[in-house]
Amino acid sequence: MWTEREIMALDITELEFKYAADHISLSDFMHLFSSRGLPLTVVNDSMDIYYTKLGMDGFQRHRPAMRELTKKLKTSRHNNYHLIESDIYLDSRTTIEAVKFHLGLDGYQESFRITKSNTIYNDAYLSYVYYTVTDEHNQTRNFIEVEVRKDKVEFLGREAFEMLISGERDLAYLGITSGDRLKQSLFEIYHVRNEYEKGYMGGR
Repeated sequence: MWTEREIMALDITELEFKYAADHISLSDFMHLFSSRGLPLTVVNDSMDIYYTKLGMDGFQRHRPAMRELTKKLKTSRHNNYHLIESDIYLDSRTTIEAVKFHLGLDGYQESFRITKSNTIYNDAYLSYVYYTVTDEHNQTRNFIEVEVRKDKVEFLGREAFEMLISGERDLAYLGITSGDRLKQSLFEIYHVRNEYEKGYMGGR
């Protein structure tokens, strides 16, 4: 059994807050951080393919453009800010079909796909992200996320959560407070919707 310190040393602890942001414009988000002198680090679009396994509390996510396969598990059912995340990086020969077959051998089946348009600012310890999610029905939603950078979690130790709270305070200009934290991950939001729609259509 991994200890908390061993988990942090493996660089697989994820600390983040996520917020619904359909009422917040990307331009306001960019103004907030550019006015503070933070460089715009990343602007990109990525497709995420999610896989689930019956009876497994967690999921795997394939990002083909980043050649990344991620497994995520919650550490608590009562929050969405402390997660265990393990990333494996793939080479250029690895196709979507190959990943699907590989995960299928372990009982994982594709659940849904989304596309994310990401705008990211980084400071020394935190990442601030605005992204638009487009689902398989071409419906869009906006989200904002503040996350302790994974390479800084071990260094910060138990101060990492306080750093996350500090990042949340930075979002007050946009009207965001602690009461706005989402308790569900993107996976939970879209997996539940996808399963509902499958059941609804199947019953018609």
